[in-house]
Amino acid sequence: MHIFLSLLPEKQDEHEGQGFIKRIAGLLKYSSRHIQADEPAQADVVLFMESNRFKSRHDFASFEKSDLLKRFAHKAYTLNYCDAPIAFLPGLYVCNPRQSYDPCWTRAIPYPWPSPNQQLQTFSPGLNTPDHIVSFRGSMSHPVRHKLLEVMSANPQLGPSQQINRWFNHTADEQFNYLVEIVNSRFVLCPRGIGTATYRLYESLLLGRVPVIISDDWVPPEDIDWSSFSLRISEERLDDLPALLNRYLRRWPEMRAAACSAWNNFFSDSVLADFLFDQLESLTYNRVPGVDWSYLQRRWKSPSFRRQNKWDYWSQAKRFYSRI
Repeated sequence: MHIFLSLLPEKQDEHEGQGFIKRIAGLLKYSSRHIQADEPAQADVVLFMESNRFKSRHDFASFEKSDLLKRFAHKAYTLNYCDAPIAFLPGLYVCNPRQSYDPCWTRAIPYPWPSPNQQLQTFSPGLNTPDHIVSFRGSMSHPVRHKLLEVMSANPQLGPSQQINRWFNHTADEQFNYLVEIVNSRFVLCPRGIGTATYRLYESLLLGRVPVIISDDWVPPEDIDWSSFSLRISEERLDDLPALLNRYLRRWPEMRAAACSAWNNFFSDSVLADFLFDQLESLTYNRVPGVDWSYLQRRWKSPSFRRQNKWDYWSQAKRFYSRI
């Protein structure tokens, strides 16, 4: 499949914009089946890499100002890793919640980069026998995390837990200690935050640890046997966490090995492009028919799209970010 990479006319973070295009273009060089196209007219797909900014009912201009989108709406898709996506364009989403997941419009993917933690690039675990059963440190970006800290405080034998009042602005020492804590734990608690997904899940796999996923609305990327290398517990059943971990302790060595294999087979740079764009190619075969610019205009204005997207949720999320 030939893929033309582009951006929307919206504010971009420092690592986004052309950096985002460069990242995906670099992954495509590893692909055995997908190629970066030089011109949109010759491409099978025009892929817009959206920024991680929250969009609201007032943000249609981000799409409307794109002449490229208007011209090629019939083959336009998005790669979106925002915590609270609106799923306006068909495409690949990291955090699209279960209630708005539609296999004819959206596909679940991992993050397009493994971690915002710069220490991870040079970190060497070197620890085969962790001291802790499980650990967690993070910000209180969702109520489930408050409950999680209560459970961990009541069961100190499980391992350390700590609230951190930072958000992607950690010091170098904090980034390093976070990674040390992960590798010193057999299991790693991966609760949702504002988004349904969390970088912690993929950081744990890269470091060869077993993630415990706590996110009822998270849609896992397909065609992967998640049960072989991860645990999942309902947000409503966190009191059962100690019993769950004790039940799986004997299986930790095999699950750890499966976690390492999962990273190498699905999420490492050498295979990530094929994984992402195989999903995109499948989506093109199942795409809603008749999508053009006028269709997208009607979609934005439709009551069903407004009901599907809880604009107040993004307002709350924006207020959370502004406090950090």
